[in-house]
Amino acid sequence: MVLLVTAPELKTIQVDGVQREALVYAPSSAKASPLVFAFHGYGGNMRRAASNFRVHEHWPEAVVVYMQGLPSLNPRDPANPRPGWDVMRAQDDNRDVRFVDALLADLKKGHKIDEKQVFAMGHSNGGRFSYLLWGQRGDVFRAFSMCGSNSVGFESRLKPKSAFLIAGLGDSTVPFANQERTASFLTGLLKVDPAPVRSSGGYELRKGAGNLKLATYFHSGGHEYPADAGKMVADFFRSVGSGK
Repeated sequence: MVLLVTAPELKTIQVDGVQREALVYAPSSAKASPLVFAFHGYGGNMRRAASNFRVHEHWPEAVVVYMQGLPSLNPRDPANPRPGWDVMRAQDDNRDVRFVDALLADLKKGHKIDEKQVFAMGHSNGGRFSYLLWGQRGDVFRAFSMCGSNSVGFESRLKPKSAFLIAGLGDSTVPFANQERTASFLTGLLKVDPAPVRSSGGYELRKGAGNLKLATYFHSGGHEYPADAGKMVADFFRSVGSGK
């Protein structure tokens, strides 16, 4: 029986002399738990991400960590850095990858983590960072989910992994065509069968080589994180982790 933690833990950790923060929702269980890292969009924060993504509600057996970004460069607003993820600097020396590394090591000390079920997800700038993380630490993660973002600039480093892409047909921040291009790239990378095994209401699931999966949810909205997406992501990660 899993006993659920009713309130998150505010985790703080020093990385490169800077205090970093995250909200950690964790079950109390004798079993090793899946682990999900979740990254908010540019100008967002960990608490808003927890409220929008709600993966901890839909997958209470998992340790779900909503990460807090630092003021970051954005070419659209260079004079006003806001909380986000560093996707502009060298990938091999990235402060936020080191944050993930440090927090993962810390979580393993305080929780029973199933190291074969570690996942990452993000929205917008957080989605872009998830692609960067995929390229830098792909061997650590089982699957990824990105919403309102694209893989341009990171594709040469991506190894085949299961993925779930979420995109709004009316997205004016990251045009849908760019996100659709990423879906096409991943279709080739994962050697995906063109015939979906499941299709409903804009959601499609396809199987790739080696039991990999590619899911897409193309909704009628814009750049927002859809209210129904969190459950879809939790279900996708759960199915990938179980091998079903």
